[in-house]
Amino acid sequence: MKKALLTFLLIVVGSTTIIAQPQIKFGIRAGLNYTNTSVISEISVAIDHKYRFSYHTGIVSLVTLNDKISISPELLYSSKGYKSPAQANTNPSGDVYVHYNYLSVPILLNYHLTDKIYLSLGPEFNYMLSAKSKFDSGSIDLFDFWEEHNFDVNRFDFGISGGISIFLIDQLTISGRYFHGLSSVFKGVQQNDENGNPLDEDLKFLNQTFQLSVAYLLK
Repeated sequence: MKKALLTFLLIVVGSTTIIAQPQIKFGIRAGLNYTNTSVISEISVAIDHKYRFSYHTGIVSLVTLNDKISISPELLYSSKGYKSPAQANTNPSGDVYVHYNYLSVPILLNYHLTDKIYLSLGPEFNYMLSAKSKFDSGSIDLFDFWEEHNFDVNRFDFGISGGISIFLIDQLTISGRYFHGLSSVFKGVQQNDENGNPLDEDLKFLNQTFQLSVAYLLK
């Protein structure tokens, strides 16, 4: 029993020492977003949102706890949103591109399958810095539009991000991720049934983003 207890204590102390002295690397990340804002409803609604391409860039870190576990806090500028067919009174010849520009903070837990490949999963916190609707003939500041039309906008966005990363060389990684928003961009948007009667649940507008990026970690 004493030997077993001593062995257990040595394992705990050794693990604590490893975690207490993490290896930390900082770097930069840049890449593409393929993004949409989906509309979640109790009934079928005629809101035609489609995916569009955008980008993200920012500062990253990799905190290695042991040979299997690491953490990746990041600070990114990320453009999300969607595209949709233009209304006849704005731009009948093309699509409208809606840009929700966020300060994004993903905090991901990584599990290293090998010394070159790891899986990531964790929360992502976003704050909307600006929002614009762009089309061929110009653009609209959506903050002004929403205020004028009394939209209740949720500038804080929260969701789950996960993906896979591969070390191409010791300091360069390529990553594929998916973000699924859990909080609605708008609050209190009423939906009605086919008879025009209000339903209990409001419409939900959730950000969904596929990301492909490269990151360079400094030594």
